[in-house]
Amino acid sequence: MGLNAEISDIAMVMFRIIWLLLDCLEAGQRSLGARLGFAGKRRMLRSSGLLLASLLPRVLGRAKRMEAGLAARGYTGRLNFISVETPASRARLLAIGTVLCGMFFFMRWLG
Repeated sequence: MGLNAEISDIAMVMFRIIWLLLDCLEAGQRSLGARLGFAGKRRMLRSSGLLLASLLPRVLGRAKRMEAGLAARGYTGRLNFISVETPASRARLLAIGTVLCGMFFFMRWLG
């Protein structure tokens, strides 16, 4: 894609950390819901504060375990991927442009 290897590695790590954060947040919210942590305004505020306070250590712990797993698999500091990208053909670009223009004019016709 024309990016440096370091930039793409940082982007992939940040993407993974964001997904870990959202996963931990969802699990915490399910847990609070099961324990009636949202049964009132005061309890909801207190429970949400406790959840957010415990979120960072959980995410960092999971990230540490993920890093240990990568190290066990021989991670050398670079994430290598097999690229299966094909160059965009003119027909495909024309079809995408036609669909987008059609959607644009349809939305203008409705509104």
